[in-house]
Formats: sequence, structure tokens, C-alpha cells
Amino acid sequence: MNFDQAALSARAAKPVQIPLVSHQTTLTKLLRNSGLLIAGVALSLPAFAGTMGDMYKESKRAHPWSITASMGYTNYQDMYRNDGQTPVGRLAFGHDCYAFNQATLGLELGVQNGNTMRFFPSQTAIDTLGGLPIQTTVKPMLDLLVTLKSASLSTMPVYAQLKGGIAYRRWQFNDRDSINDKSQIAGEVQAGLGYAISERASMNLFYQGIYGSSPNFSLNAVAETGRVSNIPVQHGVLLGMTVTV
Repeated sequence: MNFDQAALSARAAKPVQIPLVSHQTTLTKLLRNSGLLIAGVALSLPAFAGTMGDMYKESKRAHPWSITASMGYTNYQDMYRNDGQTPVGRLAFGHDCYAFNQATLGLELGVQNGNTMRFFPSQTAIDTLGGLPIQTTVKPMLDLLVTLKSASLSTMPVYAQLKGGIAYRRWQFNDRDSINDKSQIAGEVQAGLGYAISERASMNLFYQGIYGSSPNFSLNAVAETGRVSNIPVQHGVLLGMTVTV
């Protein structure tokens, strides 16, 4: 082996020194820049959420009034056979009073049709008062409700809505002076989901409950008269469309 070959062998056996300083400096800069980017995004999220909330509020302020038309099915309890089960229609006018970031609070005034049906308190009462089930009519109802509607529950335009308030009802006994008519204010609850089909129109599905007590019919067999203390409870389902104006 000559001198040149020995020198080459020694150089090959010597380990190569990699300059770590430049790589460490680049990595440090990259981590610092990434941290600044993440911090910037984190700081900008509240401002972005606030902007979206302001846009939501402005949209509600631009169209605070609404009209809701609904059709459905309801059941008056304590009625004769299936007489208490009937289709129902409701028309309501609403106003959004205040818009939060995640919910909207408002008021709604509605009118709903009634139903003509037979009442069968007991066989003894029917025998005393003529022998046939008693023909009655619940007149159209007026209600005033506080409404609470959430923002969209997910990426789909689906929202939850809760309504609660009072309903004024009148129960009339047809062609009978022997039983008193009854007017009453009852508690009402509606709860359901809505689906926005456009910026100003949505479909909604609600459970509706109008509460109270059983009619609590009392009979005076001597005078052949009867008396009710309450209007029947209602449970139903409403499918409707809401348009903001």
C-alpha cells in the first residue's frame, strides 16, 4: 500500500461530522413560527365567534316577525269512544324579542280550531240526563306563548324550540240547559324541532300539551242537572311551516 492509498483509507475510516447547529436553528425557528400561528388562531377564534353571533343577531333583527301555520292531530281525554281524536289546525303570529348568541327569545299569539264530540261521564248520569251521550263542543282556542329557539344543533340547519304559556278555552254543551258551559285558562307546552329550508322559511314538528284536570262531572239526580269543573286535557302533534317577515 503506497502513501496515497493509506491516506484514502484513513480518511474513509474517519467519521463524518454533521453540522447540527444549522438543523437545530431551523427546527427552533419552525417551532417558534408554528407556536405563533397556533396562538394567533386561538386569539382570533373568539373574535370570529363574536362576528358570527353579531350576524345571527342582525338577521333576527332584520326579520323579527313570523307567521306559523300548522296541521296535526290531537286527543281530548275523557271523551266517548274515539270522539276526542281529531285533526287540528293552528295559526300563530310570533315576534323575536331578543337574540342571544345561541338562542332567541320571543312571544307568540295563536288560534286553534276546536272540536265537536260526545261526553260520557257515566251510565248513571246518561240515564238520568236523557239516555244518550252528551253532545259537546270545544270552541276555537286562543293561546299566548313564550318561545325559546336554539341555534343550529349541528352542521345541518336543525334547531330545537320550546314554547310555554297559557291557553283560553271554552267548552259548550249543545242544546242542554241542564249542564253548565265552562270557560277556563290552562297551561300549554309545545316542544319540538325545526329545519330551516331557506333563510326565511322553516319546517317544524311539535308535541303539544294543553293541561288541566279531568272534567270532574257531578250529577244532581233530583234536579236532573250536571256540572263540570274542568275542560278535558289535550295531547297532540303539530307539523307546520314558519315564515319570517
